[in-house]
Amino acid sequence: MKQGNLVGRLLIRILEHRDLDFARMLHNDDSTLLQLTDVEHVTELQQEQWFKSISTSKKCKRYTVLDAETERPIGVFRVDMIDLINKSCCVGLDIAPDMRCKGYAREIYSYFLNYYFLHCGFNRLYLAVLETNDVGKNLYASIGFKEEGLFREAVYRNGQYSDLIWMGILRRDFDETRKHNPNET
Repeated sequence: MKQGNLVGRLLIRILEHRDLDFARMLHNDDSTLLQLTDVEHVTELQQEQWFKSISTSKKCKRYTVLDAETERPIGVFRVDMIDLINKSCCVGLDIAPDMRCKGYAREIYSYFLNYYFLHCGFNRLYLAVLETNDVGKNLYASIGFKEEGLFREAVYRNGQYSDLIWMGILRRDFDETRKHNPNET
C-alpha cells in the first residue's frame, strides 16, 4: 500500500530515512547545488545529523515527491522558516535532473500552494531564485509569485556575483490566479 498523498501522477509524503540517499545525491548534483545559496556538498554523516534535527523541527519540513505509479523519487520540496504566528514560510523544490522539464514542478507547487493556503491557513509563501535561473523565475511568475526584493550580488558562481531575487505569493494572489486559471490549482 502506498503511503502518502496521491495527487494525480504524484505521491507526496514527509521525507523519511529511506529517502536520504536520494535527497543527498540530488542535493550534491552540481545542476541542483549550483542553484542553491549554499554550495557545500553533504556527506552521509552530515545528512544523518541534519535528518535528526529536521525530523523534530517546528520551523522546517521536507517532503519527498515520487511518481505515483512506480514510486520512483522525483524531487524534494522544502519548507523553511515556518512562522505560525504570521502564517508564512519559505519554500523551494529540487527535482532530479532526469525528471526535469516534464511538468512536475508546476504540479508540485500547485499541490503545496493549495495545501498551505487552503488547508493550513497560511497568508504568504516566499522563495529565493538566482537571477540566472530563467526557468525558475518564469515558473514562479506563472503560478502567481511576484518579485518582492533583490539581494544584489549575493551569490558567487562561476567567477562572478549574481543577484538573488526574492519572490512571494499571498493568499489573495493565489485566489486571483485560481480564478483566472481554475485548472492550475
